[in-house]
Amino acid sequence: MVRSHPTTKDSGLSRSRYRKCMEERIVEFLTDRGICLGKDIYSALGEDSFLIWRTCKRSRRIIMKSIAKRYLRLDRKVPGLARLSPAPQREFLTYTVLGLNKAEVEMRAYELREEIKRISRYKIKLAKKISEKALEESDDAVREKSVFIIGGDVPLIMAHSDPRPERSLGKMVAGSDLDIVVIHENDLDTKAIKKLESVLLDLKYYLLSQPMKKEELDFLIKSMKDVKKQLEFTNFEDKVACKILNEAEVLAGNKGIYVKIRRMIDDYRVKEKIEELEEKGMKYRKITEEILLKTENPDRELLLKTFTTTMEFSEIF
Repeated sequence: MVRSHPTTKDSGLSRSRYRKCMEERIVEFLTDRGICLGKDIYSALGEDSFLIWRTCKRSRRIIMKSIAKRYLRLDRKVPGLARLSPAPQREFLTYTVLGLNKAEVEMRAYELREEIKRISRYKIKLAKKISEKALEESDDAVREKSVFIIGGDVPLIMAHSDPRPERSLGKMVAGSDLDIVVIHENDLDTKAIKKLESVLLDLKYYLLSQPMKKEELDFLIKSMKDVKKQLEFTNFEDKVACKILNEAEVLAGNKGIYVKIRRMIDDYRVKEKIEELEEKGMKYRKITEEILLKTENPDRELLLKTFTTTMEFSEIF
């Protein structure tokens, strides 16, 4: 989504003039089209998304309203491991309303917020159906000794439906994936776990085979022993796991297991540790946005670390 744009040498324009031309083009588009999202401008102008974002952010005429709820994302590539999601590019394209009239922008932002809520509720409902179906097709012991939870942007009510490629097969799927974690008691039979894994794999490919609306299911099965170890918050994988546990919503199964996990989260002071990472993420976002707004032509490495963050998908551990 970052396209190369004409250099000032190629176009015969000074940098300031080129920026002004870009602003004029965006204003003209908004005058003709009216209220729109960042992705509409990107599609219409065929320009570098960074250049469009930077022009809009610096403009005194273009009104921007983001409805994104920024939340912690752990990323091995950034200092301190913590940044905020959605990344600036995703926030601009998917969650930002632009226009020339403040009242109209506010109204469309409200509508977009309601749309995001609707998509999130739909995805939670779908995840519950998938979890219940998995339980139906699994051994009785799985129903008694496991709980299904969902992490990622869905329980945070930030799910979107923008088409994107699924990682393993490369098929286009409908926006946010379903990150389902199954946590079971330590004494659950290995055979039952293997059967559950097979059931979930079948459901994953069933969702990807739908002709009209393909959904991506990512899942992980782990024991309470695994959870206890991860709550020690030692390495990157542990921190990701703790973040998911802290944000997750229960879908199906033995809810008593998750009650135990919530108590363990309190005992290990996980919430406080995550809040410290969120603080780091907020500072990182503030500093990097300031850098991006001041940088005329950022290199690819800087953009990948601060603006596009192509590794936007979740890892679950």
